[in-house]
Amino acid sequence: MAWAADEITARDGSKVQTYKDSVTGRHVQGVLLYGPNGAVTVYDTSNNAVRTVQVNQQQVLFQKIWWESTRAGNPITCISTGMNALAGGAGVLETSTVSNDTERDMWADFELVIPTLAAAPADGDTLANVYFVRQIDGTNFETASSSVAPGTPDMTFKARGTSTTQRMIVPHILLPPRSFRLLLINRDATAFTATNNTLKMYVYAEQGFNAAA
Repeated sequence: MAWAADEITARDGSKVQTYKDSVTGRHVQGVLLYGPNGAVTVYDTSNNAVRTVQVNQQQVLFQKIWWESTRAGNPITCISTGMNALAGGAGVLETSTVSNDTERDMWADFELVIPTLAAAPADGDTLANVYFVRQIDGTNFETASSSVAPGTPDMTFKARGTSTTQRMIVPHILLPPRSFRLLLINRDATAFTATNNTLKMYVYAEQGFNAAA
């Protein structure tokens, strides 16, 4: 099928729109799934089929924007008091589950704040590793504990060479598609301060749209 750029009118990837085949003139109702420059993918709701449609790269400009999560309390505090006075080399496994079964959020920026340290680390030293503790069946989480990490870190926070407040952000982390828990391990030689330590995440997605004039 050949589709004219000005006939690809979907602005919301979850909304059914009507698309017109510029060759046959047939109209198809479907959902725009994805559309980089030169192609769009449409889920044809009338035939339960996915159609990849090629368009002239000069005719269509597909853009992406950040789309804030609709969940309450964004940014979300993931771990707080569990990090208080956390000894060097020790970990904390947050037992509260971060829900993602219905929200389906894809991305998050994570922020770790440690108010003070007993001694200044070297600039660039690893201050903490954070791991997702995942599940695939909606019930059972993978084996992990405050002293047993599930594989390689999902994010690493690098210290600045100061004993005063460390505020570190690791951006654009792909979230698990199901609900998860978080495990943080203190990789510094000294304990975290006794209060006001936080690990937060700001959750968002990518929203694509056709920007052809």
